[in-house]
Amino acid sequence: GKDLKIVQSHGYTDQLLPFAVAQKLKGWFTAAGAKVEWIEFPGAHAIPPAVIPKVADALEALLK
Repeated sequence: GKDLKIVQSHGYTDQLLPFAVAQKLKGWFTAAGAKVEWIEFPGAHAIPPAVIPKVADALEALLK
């Protein structure tokens, strides 16, 4: 838990996983002690280009 860092992004119009469900998931991660970087964006089920560097940073931190 407490050392786990999560980058979670979610689009407002995602039809595969509703936005409210993603928010609930974020709450569960946070309640479990994870540090969540939450990125919401206008769009559907996708990974927007702005999220890629944040994920890369998180992965680099894991590998150190």
